Order: sequence, then C-alpha cells, then structure tokens
Amino acid sequence: MSEERTKILEMLASGKITSAEAATLLDALGGSQRPEPPQAPVVPPPVKFMPPPPTAVDPRYELSMAKAGLDDLAPYELETLQMHHVTPDYVYQVQQAGLTDLDVDELVALKIHNIQPNLLHELQQLELTDLSADDIVQLGIHHIHPELVREVRLLDLQDLAIDDVVQLGIHHIRPELVQEVRNLGLDDLSIDDVVQLGIHNVRPDFLQGLRKLDLSFSLDEVVEMGIHGVSLDFILAVQEANLLDNLNVDQLVEMRIHGVTPTFWKEMKLAGFADLTMDELMEMRIHGVNGRYIEQLREAGLTDLTPHDVVSLRIHNVTTRYVKEMIALDLLDLDVETVRDMAIHNITPEFAEQVKAKLGPDTTPADIIHEKIEKYHRRFAV
Repeated sequence: MSEERTKILEMLASGKITSAEAATLLDALGGSQRPEPPQAPVVPPPVKFMPPPPTAVDPRYELSMAKAGLDDLAPYELETLQMHHVTPDYVYQVQQAGLTDLDVDELVALKIHNIQPNLLHELQQLELTDLSADDIVQLGIHHIHPELVREVRLLDLQDLAIDDVVQLGIHHIRPELVQEVRNLGLDDLSIDDVVQLGIHNVRPDFLQGLRKLDLSFSLDEVVEMGIHGVSLDFILAVQEANLLDNLNVDQLVEMRIHGVTPTFWKEMKLAGFADLTMDELMEMRIHGVNGRYIEQLREAGLTDLTPHDVVSLRIHNVTTRYVKEMIALDLLDLDVETVRDMAIHNITPEFAEQVKAKLGPDTTPADIIHEKIEKYHRRFAV
C-alpha cells in the first residue's frame, strides 16, 4: 500500500474527512478498493437438533427374538436389546431359569452387569424365584452366592432385604449372628451394626451384658472394647475395685492393653500404695513394677518410697541387691535419687568402696560420681 493511500485511510479513521471524500481521493490515486462502512455482525441461525438415524435392526435378529417369545416388541425396544448385545439365546436361557416376564430394561440390566444364566439356574434350584431383576443384579455384582439368601430365609429372617444380605455376604457375616442378636433381644441393632460386631469378632452377649449392667456405651465404644479384649468380667472387677469413678472406655482399653488389672491394683495396695492414680498404676505396670520388687527395696533399706521412685529405679535396672550393697557402704546422703544416679553412671559397689577408702568416711554419692566422671575423662584424655 502506498504512503498516500495509508495517509488517506488514517484521515478517514480520525474523522478528518468523510467516506465520500476518501473515496474521491482514492479514485484520484487510481485505487480500485474503497473503504466500506462497518457492517453489523451476522448472527448464524440456531442449530436445529437432528435425531440420529434409527439403528437398523437385523431382520434375522427380530425373527429370533420372536421365536424366543419376544414377538410384540416395538422397534426401539428391539434396537435397545440389539445395542446392548442381548442375544436371543441369552433371552431363552433367562426364560428357562424361570424369569419369563422380564421387560426390556430388566433384560438389559442383567446383560450389562454380566449376570450369567448359571446364577439364574441356581436361584431356581433353590426356589428363590421371587427375586426381582434388581435383586439378582445386586447378588451378581457382589458375587453373593444364592445359598446365603436361602440360609437367611431358613432362619426366618424374611424381613432382611437383598441389600442387607449383600452386606452380610460382602463382610462374610453368617446369618446366624443376626439370629443370635435378635434372640438376645437386641432388636434395635441394624444390619450395619451387626456387621460391625461381626467384623471385629465382638460377641452379641457382651453388648447384652453391658446393657444389663445399665452401662450406656455407643456401638463404636463396644466394638473398641471388644477389639482390645475388655471383657464383661474385667469391667465388673474394675467396678468392684472402685478403680474408676466413671467407667471411661479409653481408660478401660488402656488398662487392658497395659495389663492393669484389679488384681494388680490390689497388689500395689498391699505394697503400701493405696492412693495411686490410674496414670501411676499404668506407669508402674508398663515398667514391670510388682509388689515383690517394692517389698525388697524396703527390706534393702529404701523405706520412704514414692511411686515415681520405684518406677525410676525399675527403669534404670536398679536391683535390690545393688541397693543393699550400696547401703552397706554407709555413705552420707544416700537416698533413692543418689542410688539411681550411681546406677546410671555404672558405678559398682566395688568402685564405690574404693573411693570411700580413698576419701574417707564422709564420702557422699556425689563424690563417688565425681570420681567416676574424672576417671572417664582421664582414660580418654588426649
């Protein structure tokens, strides 16, 4: 484009000249193109929906379906069956299994979910002919054997829906558990509740026993106690021992996990610790403290013991023989803490005796520990 033509178009764009004037100037330059006034955008007409052309039904397919008993189907129904690969042979086998009144949608549902005729024959042999196509699909999808449905009915659990039976089958819960739950009067439990009990091997009589004791626990709490072996006898023993003011599931479980039994509590009580908290009881049990150990510590000379003292000595493997030998040295300021500290520093009674012989009768445990540390430093000094 020439410089003159560009300038004319810029003048037109800026409004300095009109379209007519621009056309005249362009003609004078010998141009063949004239600027045209802007036009409104063309809106395309809306696209009309065109249904897809009907699927051609193979005449042989239509004839075979008629021979299979489906001789009154509308064209679209034949198209649906053909589209989902429902063959005349499949229809025939379904009918042979006793399902003679299925509509097109039900036949398609069976085929889509790959329900094999052998499943239908098993249902027929077990006289389970009242199940709907949806019921059969649910059994097939979840690989539930028809025998389970029969067992449910033989146990007079007729009110259970197929969905309930499927839940039992998925989680391998025997129908007898449902019957036991009901025989115990636990009628408020749903199938999901029964499944939870069964999965975690919690016996229904455990829940019944809790209710007879007027103990209100949620099903989740009952399951948690069952998982960790909290038995009814254990709870009764805890109640009788007044170990817990209010029975708390978390504490009961923790006691059971760590072996804090009422028997252990009585043992600690006989050892002189009658007012232990639950945390102290568990700490002593976890670290292997028993009544005999406490008794021997006192016999060795450590008479003023606290629960923390006993646990601390036990943690650091302080034996009663060690305590006796240290006390026999007649050291000044010897107590539970200093005995423990000497044990931590691997100070033997023989070493303590040597230090006392060196420092004299006023030797303290702190002096012995200091000598041990100094010996260590001298040994590894460069």
